[in-house]
Parts: sequence; C-alpha cells; structure tokens
Amino acid sequence: MTSFIGKDGNLAFRLSQEDIAAVAESHGAKLMQQHGKILKDFICIPENLINDQDLLAAYFQKSLDHTNGLKPKKK
Repeated sequence: MTSFIGKDGNLAFRLSQEDIAAVAESHGAKLMQQHGKILKDFICIPENLINDQDLLAAYFQKSLDHTNGLKPKKK
C-alpha cells in the first residue's frame, strides 16, 4: 500500500525513512497515527504540501517507487 486516507481525513504516504525525515523537516509533517498506533513508514501529508500539486505528485511518485521496491510479505 502506497498511500491511504485515514478516518480523520488525513492523507498518508508510505515513504523511505530518508524521505520521511525530509518531509518532516521541510513541511512540519508527522508520522501517521491510526487506531492509536504510530505507523513508522507513513507520513501524514500536511495541508501546505497538499496545496502544492507539483510537490505532492513528486512525493507520491517517491511513495510508489519506495513501495514497489519493498520485498513482499511472507504469508
């Protein structure tokens, strides 16, 4: 899963730890929280980033690239 919209309406992207740190530093984003748990691989996309469509698209592409590079979970 590359992204999702939480129950609270927040948009989350799965990113590498380096990209999460970059988004947190440059845009004040925080890790996504769902059902009382912090999701360490997902960043909650802040409103100022949602309003920048070009940058949002770039981070979504990074999310796709990162997620496609992950090894499948064993069942």
